[in-house]
Amino acid sequence: MLNTFLKSSKALYLLALASTTFCCFMLFITGIITFFTVESSQEKLNAIIFSGFSFPRLFFNAIYLVLILVYLVWLSQPQQHFSSFFKLLKIVFPFLLLSYFAYPLSNDIYSYLQYGWMSLHGINPYLNPPITYPSVLSPHVEWIYSTSTYGPVSMLIFTLTTLGVFLHPIVGVYIFKLFCLLTHGVNAFLIWRFYKTSTHQTKLTLAYILNPALVNACVIDAHVDVFLCTSILVFIGCFFLRRYVAASLAVFAGFLTKTLPIIWLPLIAGFLIRQRRWKELGIATVGCLVFVIVVSQTWLPTLDAWKSLSNQSTAYLTARSWQHLISVGAEKLLGITAESKVALVTLLKQIGYAIFLFFYLSRLMRLFFRSSYEEEHLVTDAGWVLVVLFLFGAPWLMSWYPSILFAIALLTFTRSPLFALVALAFCLSTNLIYGTGSGDNLMGMATALSTILPPVIALLWGQPILKWIKQHHPQKHALEQ
Repeated sequence: MLNTFLKSSKALYLLALASTTFCCFMLFITGIITFFTVESSQEKLNAIIFSGFSFPRLFFNAIYLVLILVYLVWLSQPQQHFSSFFKLLKIVFPFLLLSYFAYPLSNDIYSYLQYGWMSLHGINPYLNPPITYPSVLSPHVEWIYSTSTYGPVSMLIFTLTTLGVFLHPIVGVYIFKLFCLLTHGVNAFLIWRFYKTSTHQTKLTLAYILNPALVNACVIDAHVDVFLCTSILVFIGCFFLRRYVAASLAVFAGFLTKTLPIIWLPLIAGFLIRQRRWKELGIATVGCLVFVIVVSQTWLPTLDAWKSLSNQSTAYLTARSWQHLISVGAEKLLGITAESKVALVTLLKQIGYAIFLFFYLSRLMRLFFRSSYEEEHLVTDAGWVLVVLFLFGAPWLMSWYPSILFAIALLTFTRSPLFALVALAFCLSTNLIYGTGSGDNLMGMATALSTILPPVIALLWGQPILKWIKQHHPQKHALEQ
């Protein structure tokens, strides 16, 4: 009976829809209640939702597990093909609509709106932290001493959506979520267009737009990473079409959205040098300089403003990482002092940075010395660089960071199935325990372990797993052809 149920696409659809409806309804109720509780008590959202063992965390974790299982079972089954993207949207529309109305549990959205509010009133959020300009959003902003770490592209969106705050902060929240919802749909359409000649166009597009982790990060909690996914998809699509200038500018636009893509610029420059694409390299460089000049006349007029993009507020913090797991474990299990813990964290961070730097340099060396190095090699290398950064080099790892890996994985699936497997495991695992991930307790250790263990397992045993899939699910192997 269970086997019959799992093979029924309609039954899986109804189960996923029922779970999503229940979860999003509870998120809406919980979010609205929490908003007005914060308004009246000035207690921060994280203190209300994520302190100690809480029913909301247990509940949402359980629902998320159900959705992951349904999603993975669905991925293993053949899917019907849709003749148009809009017909596909009819299937996913209920999930997206429910996710849109779900109220965010993350309080990052209030920081976005506060930065936009400051910009709207002539206060530079790259030079002034939120605490310097109180507003109706202030009770909900967690990082009150941190200047904005998001680039001017994101700031433009923040400023536009903040207009809704004049009516009410909740209106501003849903206007911003609308931007994120539409962008998530655009990203799915880019994948649809990328695979326009593939028989697996429908499945890979649905795999993106219905991924529980992506829906949570991009639509429910509305993180700016959804805009970063857009720049990544445009970059990969243009790069495979050998439109190198457009690809380079897409990466730089991603950097002006959220700093992360800057780590790819040396790889891209090295590739263009290797290919002797001097003209494209020159045009791309001039284009990036024009971007720099424009934003230097507006939001980023000083060196301190540019430094704000480096997210210095988390320089001494750890969360969800192996550094966090070891440091908290040493404190709780070995009883080390606070001073020793600080020294241990510093050492672990240096080790992590060294691992990432060594790997990155090895990719750069391979770029120049490998006999054949094509566009697909650079894109997969760019993906692996991010995996190593998140898994080993980033002491502060939030649950939505790895969501961008899945965007890369779907466009490189046929070229690097191992990367796709690791990206999927990493993307899904970051929400397995729904909490802040930075707690100095056993829950914080469990959160860190549940975040890093699945992608490590996929990394170490990915090839045998893929071999097993090839033997037992021939239709999955067809995707690699």
